[in-house]
Amino acid sequence: MSVLQRSPVARRPVPGPAAVDLRSWLREESGMALVMALAVMLVLTILVTATLAFTSSSSRDASLKQQGQSAYALAEAGLNAGLAQLYSHYYDSSGAPTNNTTLYSATWFTGAGIPSSQQSPSSTTACTSTSTCMSWSPASWTPGGGAFTKGVLVLQGVGRVPNPTGGTPLTRTVSEKIAMEQLPARVSTPSYWSELYTGATGQPCDLQLGQTVNANAPIYVAGNLCLTSAASIEGSAVTLKVLGNIRLQNGGADIGKTTAVTSVQVGGGCVKSNNGAYITPCPINTSTTQIWDQSGRTTAPAPTADPLPSIDFAGVAAGQAASTVACTNGVSLSSATYFLTPASGAGSTGYTCTITDLVSSSIVGSITYNSAAHTVAFSGDVYFSGNLDLSTTSPITYTGVGSFFVAGTVTAANGSVLCVHVASGKCDTANATNTSSPDYWDTTLSVLIIQSQGALSATNLTFQGGLYSATSINLGGGQSATQGPLVSPQLIVPGQSLNLSFPNFPFIISGTLGTSAPKYTLFPTAGGGSF
Repeated sequence: MSVLQRSPVARRPVPGPAAVDLRSWLREESGMALVMALAVMLVLTILVTATLAFTSSSSRDASLKQQGQSAYALAEAGLNAGLAQLYSHYYDSSGAPTNNTTLYSATWFTGAGIPSSQQSPSSTTACTSTSTCMSWSPASWTPGGGAFTKGVLVLQGVGRVPNPTGGTPLTRTVSEKIAMEQLPARVSTPSYWSELYTGATGQPCDLQLGQTVNANAPIYVAGNLCLTSAASIEGSAVTLKVLGNIRLQNGGADIGKTTAVTSVQVGGGCVKSNNGAYITPCPINTSTTQIWDQSGRTTAPAPTADPLPSIDFAGVAAGQAASTVACTNGVSLSSATYFLTPASGAGSTGYTCTITDLVSSSIVGSITYNSAAHTVAFSGDVYFSGNLDLSTTSPITYTGVGSFFVAGTVTAANGSVLCVHVASGKCDTANATNTSSPDYWDTTLSVLIIQSQGALSATNLTFQGGLYSATSINLGGGQSATQGPLVSPQLIVPGQSLNLSFPNFPFIISGTLGTSAPKYTLFPTAGGGSF
């Protein structure tokens, strides 16, 4: 039997597991490039994706903002178009105000409401769902609002453009708040301020002209007229209306003997006698009465009554009360007695008072007294809640066009002088109508109208300007020398040196007796918009 024997190779021992060298394994780099490549690709993918998303978002945002700006520009253009339509009803092409009758009307606006409005300022094509669009319309209208503010309008402009991202169109709105105001302003002068007007009746002589009075201006007498001594009424620009009788006394008085007046109208009779009976109807253009006009008639026709309008003292007071009133040097327009040129105390070294509208910041009235230069400058309407004293210690000259409204009385100390030009300590009345003289009274630059609810009285007052009193005007008892119109619904006693030869007043300040309402003016007060 044979014995199996193992091969020497088979008899070799089987080796055990090889020892692992950890440090060598960690240093092994095979396969890392793939991992890093994948990581880089992932990062790049994220960055590209983020960049694309950011770029797309920025592009959309830029498009939205650009379209929003376009819509805003269209809204502003629409507002400007609406403003142009509004302003055309208040101003002419030169910018001068023209309207004092129609405060406001919504019918003035066209183009109100999308899509009936136009596509752009240069294109009146109607809007479509995809086109740019502009419109304008009143957002609100509130009548009133203050003494000078007659209404407040909020006007808006709307712009619309397509949304670049789709969906609702982009709409922007801008607005402007506008106040319609009637500020005191220069207006045309009514006939009352070119004449001597008295509404007094019931006396034998409701108006008496005497001494050296030479009247060369229209005269209206509601009662009876008397001329004494060498008084006369002359001039081709003179109209004489007397609702009562005319008496020429003391021999030297006449009407139109040297220069025939334009017309004479008399409601009663006339006589050239100290106490003779009136002849009715009044004979004219005859030596019997020494009354001459240019009509060629032999008897004077009867005039129609010409009643005075009222002065809105309360309205002027309310306007000033609703304004900012500021005076320097202790002066107050609400003083019990306001001294225009004070000799002592408050304002004696000079002062300035201004009345400023709260809405437009316009100065609606002012007075400035320069004590060193002996001058007064004024403008607009000024209301005095008490009395007004015109006393002067030395001749005072004035400049400016304005109206004083006095709730109380007006007085002046004996010998007070208030003039446009002074010569020899008095008003230079002789050169007031002489256009070649340096003392010519330029009524476009200087006209003062004083109007009082109480009596107006002064002795030896020298004054150039217009005077009104609702109660009476008494300048008698001395050598008062006033040059300018005198107006009262009651008695007027003119001074012995009354001068009714004065330049016409082309315009005076609104609010004055008989004046028309001032033109409306517009003042933007606030604006805004949405974006």
